[in-house]
Amino acid sequence: SDLNSDPIFLNFMTTSRHLKIKIMAIYHACKKVLAPSIRANIDYLCIYKITNDKLLNDIYDEFFSMFPDFKNYSSFKKWYYEKIFMTKHNFIFFKLFNS
Repeated sequence: SDLNSDPIFLNFMTTSRHLKIKIMAIYHACKKVLAPSIRANIDYLCIYKITNDKLLNDIYDEFFSMFPDFKNYSSFKKWYYEKIFMTKHNFIFFKLFNS
């Protein structure tokens, strides 16, 4: 079934925070996979090394564009490459919201 339109899944994902449930969802990319109501309820984001500029731009549009630290995609991309490619860990674990 399509996760974007399954009412039981959508209800579970958008109310799990109130139920004190932690859910880990792993996706190659979130664009057009998770409904906006689900993406809005994500607390943490783990991003592995991405070299595809289109995919990185999609991640910026979906999550990081809401942060005032990143005035545009270029400022996010610069920060991302400094954090990801200049470290030995090859990923970023980012807290999106204070919950």
